Amino acid sequence: MSGRIIIPEIRRGQPIWFISRLLDDSDDADKYWGLPGTKPLLGWDEACGDRRAVAVVEGPLDLLALRMWGVPGVATCGTRLSPAMLNALDHWQRLYVLMDADQAGQGATTRLVEAFGSRALPVELPPGTKDVAELAPRPEGDVVLASAIHAAWTRTCTSSAPRSDGLGSTTGSGASEALPAA
Repeated sequence: MSGRIIIPEIRRGQPIWFISRLLDDSDDADKYWGLPGTKPLLGWDEACGDRRAVAVVEGPLDLLALRMWGVPGVATCGTRLSPAMLNALDHWQRLYVLMDADQAGQGATTRLVEAFGSRALPVELPPGTKDVAELAPRPEGDVVLASAIHAAWTRTCTSSAPRSDGLGSTTGSGASEALPAA
């Protein structure tokens, strides 16, 4: 496990799974290692407190960026979306889909939209941005994310739609206020 960061999934105070990420991308080793068996949605316990809206990201570092900004989110830890994951995601009214910008991530975005219809809103990050984690080191990465989420919501909802989401309006200054549920 040398040269890796380990990210555990903790439920009810107990670790149930973990994934590790290689810190040096130049190494030939696999980028991610996880425990065998069923892969859970990372971030479940923190995100499921409010079932109105959640950001769905691909990687654990994307999830850590969301947490840094106070955005409720879950990570699929890859693009394979198991029936159990889809069932778990069905508990939210709105899914803001922020999978990676590569072909696999976009395929997973398509599958989520097909599975959840208008409840799943694809969020487009700025050109050249691979994933949410790439926004984390930017001074205003949270604002960029909030703007992208707001744009996805605006594309889908009419401007006259009521916004009683309880998660804050998208006119705030950062990503923690970015997930409208209605």
